[in-house]
This record gives sequence, C-alpha cells and structure tokens, in this order.
Amino acid sequence: MITRFSWTIWASVLLLVLPSRFFADRHAWTLDELPAAVETLKKASGRELEKEAIWIASSGETEALETLLTYLRDPDFLNRLRTAKRVGEAETYLRTLRILQAIVRNEGSGAERVLLELSNAKNFTKDSWRERALIDAAGYVPGASEKLLNYLDSQSDYHFRVLEALARLGSERAAQLAEKRYLAKDDLHRFYDVIAFIPGRNSPAIVNLYERLISRDYKFPATKDRLVQTLFEYRDTRWYETETAIGTRFADPPPRANASTEVLQHLLKIADQVVKMKLSDETNQGVKTARKEVEEILARRLPKK
Repeated sequence: MITRFSWTIWASVLLLVLPSRFFADRHAWTLDELPAAVETLKKASGRELEKEAIWIASSGETEALETLLTYLRDPDFLNRLRTAKRVGEAETYLRTLRILQAIVRNEGSGAERVLLELSNAKNFTKDSWRERALIDAAGYVPGASEKLLNYLDSQSDYHFRVLEALARLGSERAAQLAEKRYLAKDDLHRFYDVIAFIPGRNSPAIVNLYERLISRDYKFPATKDRLVQTLFEYRDTRWYETETAIGTRFADPPPRANASTEVLQHLLKIADQVVKMKLSDETNQGVKTARKEVEEILARRLPKK
C-alpha cells in the first residue's frame, strides 16, 4: 500500500534524480524544431509528454514558451500529462512541478508571468495537485514581485506550502507575509508549521523572522522549542513523520556554510538569547552543537585578531 508518507520520500528522490538522468539525452534546443515538438505535445502522454514539455521549457525562446503556455492551459494536454493509475496524484504533482521548475530555471524573471497566467487558468488550477506544484514552483522565482507574493498569500487551502514558498523566496516582504500567516494560527498549528521555514533559514529576513517569533510567548510551550530547533537543527524523520497527515515533503535546510557572515553572526546572537530561555535539554544541546559549527565556519572566514 502506498501511503502519503511513502510517496513523499519517493517524490524527493525523483525530483533530484529525474531532471539529470531522465532528460539528459536531449540535445541543445533550436527554434527550428518547434513544429516537430508541437506535434509531440499534441499526441504524446505521460513521461514522453513531460520530457518534451521540459525540453521546450529549457529553450529560452519566447515563441516556444508561449506555445507551451497554451498547452498548459489545454484540458486535453493536461489529461494526457496525468498518469492513468489511481496512485497518480503524486506523479501528476511531480510532472507538473518539473515542467514549471524548468520554466523558472530558464526564463528568469519571465517565469513569474507564466506562473501568474497559470494561476488564473481554471483548467490548470482545478486539479489540486497542479495547484500545489504551482505554489512550490513560485518559491523558486528570483526577485518575486508583489503580484506573485499576493498570489501566494491568497492561497488559503495550502497554508504550509505557502509558508515554505515564502521562506524560500526569503525577501523582507515574503517574511512579513509568512509571519502574518504563521501567527494567524493557534499554537498547535504553529508547532507544526514552523518546519516550513527551514528552506529559508540562511536568508537574513527569515533569520530576523525567527528572532521575532522566538521572543514571543506561546500557550503551548513546545512551540518555542520547535522554533529554536528548526533554526539551529534538522531532525528530518522525527519531524516529518508527524507531518504526513498534512502532506509535508522533506525539505533539506540550506548548507550552513552557504550563509553570509552577517547571518552567521546573527545566529550566534540568537543563540546567546535562547540560552536564557526555558527550553528542553535536547534543544539546548542542539543549539550548542549548531553554535560550534557556526563558530568554526566564522573562524575560517574571519582573520584572527
């Protein structure tokens, strides 16, 4: 039996493996090949159709992208992209996400326009798994505008996914919207939802958000513990097994060594603050371990006094 938890693990593996292995055999794209590619879009299904769509999305050609956008709004194309199996919800999500990620990678700021147009396409968004993929892809758009942020903020049915996308974007405005959404829930939801911030914890705006949230008082004492843990640690299976009922995917934290010096110094400041708080011994130990890692990174970067 395929459970929601088991497919989330496979989803993470497929996202990492398929883009490099499954599509590696295609040669460089040329606009002359668009008519033949369109014929494939008209007739293919499943993986073959996904492969062709990603190839077109990778072209960087405006005409090719407009053609693909037309098909992404076409119900026949969308039905052929789906898998026929009952367990195909995850596959629908993955296929859609990989296409959208290819658009984001290759279209830069132009990708935002595509995502916003799809957000208004009823044929596309009537499938909840495609909507999930759209929200997730939005979290990777560089320099997301207020329009895209407003689209994310308007999604009330996918609270956790929106928080995660906002954290990935990592701008001050995204952090403000994430804070508003996070605090609108009760303490039990806050305890679970904070995991969504992990992908953005190298961002100055998200670290500032953590500092503000950690300084607050909560009716559910474990909420503050979880806030501190998700800033300084990573407990993948222990956290995510609890989250399977709401469809959480594994989200690895960005490498601490990739954080700016200013962010690392800010983390040490927050570590000094949390030492004075009533936290579990396990959480305090996690902070000590993270502090040591941060100090070692800074020691390699900064000149000795």
